[in-house]
Amino acid sequence: MYQVVEYSAPDGTNPYQGFLETVQQSGDLKVLGIIDKIVGNLTREGLALLNTNMMDNIEDGICELRAGYYQVFCYLDRNSNLFVLLHGFRKRT
Repeated sequence: MYQVVEYSAPDGTNPYQGFLETVQQSGDLKVLGIIDKIVGNLTREGLALLNTNMMDNIEDGICELRAGYYQVFCYLDRNSNLFVLLHGFRKRT
């Protein structure tokens, strides 16, 4: 099993939660459900999601979760089976 946590900056802000609030304000509730499903899949399947339509390896330890036009970057610590959700954005191109 994998652990999934959200990154909190030293000033106490949480970029991932800020991203989710932006998606919610856009009214795209379907995407929120997809993101929630993918994050849930991380806890169960973890590395098995790599190189699927839901997740890709960007660089050593940095992965991208995909939910339609939205992407979420996360850090993967392979030694402790830990995913840290960093931030997300809407891809424009």
